[in-house]
Amino acid sequence: MNAVEIEEALLLAEQPFDPAEFSYAFLEPLGKKSPTIKRLKTSCGC
Repeated sequence: MNAVEIEEALLLAEQPFDPAEFSYAFLEPLGKKSPTIKRLKTSCGC
């Protein structure tokens, strides 16, 4: 991880916990693109 990735992860940790969105928010700092995350949300009916 570089400094920017660490900062993004820390900003994510500061946000209130939302169990329904956690797995999707977790994918963002790991490099998953927004269209991929939207596709996952749509496929599960979230």
